[in-house]
Amino acid sequence: MARPASIAPRCSACKGPGPAGTNDEEAGWADVGHGTLDWTKLWPAAVSCGARFMVIEHDKPLDPARTVARSIAYLKENVL
Repeated sequence: MARPASIAPRCSACKGPGPAGTNDEEAGWADVGHGTLDWTKLWPAAVSCGARFMVIEHDKPLDPARTVARSIAYLKENVL
């Protein structure tokens, strides 16, 4: 199902690469807060630009439930 155009501009994806040479088994991607992006700066910037929905994303997680749990824990402790 396609995302309605009315919310598309207000959405942002939360994902990022791990440090070089790490997370090869996950195609180089890292859980939110465990990679190279500084979400303490990116999250507020996205919100100030109008993002109302943030989606935790990972292209190739070995354990999707762990990815969501670690990402949410990081965001609660450091960003929200």
